[in-house]
Amino acid sequence: MKKVLSGLAALLVAGVGGGALAQQRAEDLIAACRAQADGKNDRIACLENALRLLDGVDVATTDAAPPPPVALASEEDAPEPVVAAVSPVAPQPQTAAPTGIGAEQVIAREERSSEEGRKKRKARSKAEMTEAKMIDFARTASGRLVIVLDNGQVWAQRAGDQQEVRLR
Repeated sequence: MKKVLSGLAALLVAGVGGGALAQQRAEDLIAACRAQADGKNDRIACLENALRLLDGVDVATTDAAPPPPVALASEEDAPEPVVAAVSPVAPQPQTAAPTGIGAEQVIAREERSSEEGRKKRKARSKAEMTEAKMIDFARTASGRLVIVLDNGQVWAQRAGDQQEVRLR
């Protein structure tokens, strides 16, 4: 373990100088892990530790399994890179409702677009529907209509509404 850390730390210290050196340092770490790791799990553990070193995290404090000893490999000794097929990751369903500014708009948009939201809207609109009969009406001094319903509600025509309504 100490040999791995000292080898990786030497590469880390040597590559502090800039972007090109950092890129070379990363490639050296990857090549060293490829050359020394026996199995996939060992290689993954070695690469994780190399990433932690590149990020400046102390490898000794992490929970990863100890990697195999890594010796620095030259470019000729490194095997051909293997490109693994990556399957697309399905999006995880959102578990928590959004909070903060505009959260009610996000929730409303999701309800409008989902099938469950449509069902809720239909049920809500049916529950909000009331039936009432008009029992009386009148006009204000400005000519707006006021309607009295049998359930006690009073409806008045708005000031900006210029529509003429004929009642019999």
